[in-house]
Amino acid sequence: MFTGIIETVGKIHNIRQKGKTLELTVESGKVAPKLSLGDSVAVNGVCVTVVKNSGKSFVVDISQETVLRSTLGRLAAGSIVNLETPLTPSSMLGGHMVQGHVDCRGIITGVKKTKNELFLEIELPAEWMKYIVEKGSIAMDGISLTVSGIVRNRIRMVIIPHTMKSTAILSRKTGDYVNIEVDIFGKYVYNFISNTFGKTANQGINKEFLISRGFI
Repeated sequence: MFTGIIETVGKIHNIRQKGKTLELTVESGKVAPKLSLGDSVAVNGVCVTVVKNSGKSFVVDISQETVLRSTLGRLAAGSIVNLETPLTPSSMLGGHMVQGHVDCRGIITGVKKTKNELFLEIELPAEWMKYIVEKGSIAMDGISLTVSGIVRNRIRMVIIPHTMKSTAILSRKTGDYVNIEVDIFGKYVYNFISNTFGKTANQGINKEFLISRGFI
């Protein structure tokens, strides 16, 4: 489990194709010393397992499912990636609960940078929009962000200077794909209501729906 508060960035040193899977070597003098074989680490928001560690870099295997669902298969040597080690019982939960289980890829459709803010617009596959709410949380490349606006199947976010400095977000540009993990609580709530109330709930949850079921 992660928080979406990025610890540092790393650099992809090497990518090795292994059939339909990949092996990534990630350079990070800050994160690698913290990791042991078998430990989990989030790379651009994807929870992966350390299989080798030199102390300055670590190696992870990427499954076919992860290649298909995330952007890790699109990385190249020299790519800068966001890194986060797992949450511990004593950690401060500064972001939100992030599993590192990427749901889909989004595409950046708009980037605007001012002196103190970065404005991003990202288009998502339509089927994932039902889990997203304005002012709710979402993880983009492992970064815990707040959705500031929704227009059809596009979400908008405002990035503060600290996030710009401490993550790889400034290297992203219009047309780039990013890893998206929606809020796990949104998925649980949607699944519970859909299974409990069936097709009626899927047609829209509004005030009348809640009154008729005794929620209000």
